[in-house]
Amino acid sequence: MMNSAVATQSFRATASITPLEPLASITAGLVAVAVVMSWRMSATPDLLLSAAPGALAAGVALGLDDEGFRFIRTMPTPPLARLALRLTLLLPVLVVSTTSLLVFERVLFDHPGITPSASALGALVAAGIAIDVVVSRYRPESAAELAAGAVVAWAVADSLVPNMVGVKTLAGAWHNDALAVLAASIVIAIFGSAGREA
Repeated sequence: MMNSAVATQSFRATASITPLEPLASITAGLVAVAVVMSWRMSATPDLLLSAAPGALAAGVALGLDDEGFRFIRTMPTPPLARLALRLTLLLPVLVVSTTSLLVFERVLFDHPGITPSASALGALVAAGIAIDVVVSRYRPESAAELAAGAVVAWAVADSLVPNMVGVKTLAGAWHNDALAVLAASIVIAIFGSAGREA
């Protein structure tokens, strides 16, 4: 367990190196795309509906990019606590980003589409975190980018893959079996953090 002084010091150090810009930039980009599409379309395009959750999850994954890993590991902060500190910074930004996109969709389009549930978005975000945790054990310099690419690909795969039973089931698991994906991703992230030095 960390004492309060170490926790405060760790939070400050984490806040100074956690990149929030990717998530903010992705949100701004999605809003810009929605504005342009709304000029020609009255209904929210399916591609935007499927790409937005993946893009937001990618923004969270990119926010886990840990350039200060070597500096932070000198502090007595358990790796799971450090992940929790970074998520404490990233998840409120995700909530604001998601809410903003939903508001813009309702304002811009006469016929808003069916947006993925909160549990589906949570499943994608958790999957990105789990991938980042696992990959960062071996390739910390590229873990965030690989996790971001994976969740974007998974988000759009359901609308692109052929209608084959096994493939379609796997491609759509993040929204059809969201709670199972969420639970599995949390377990992987927790166990993936175990045994790391920082």
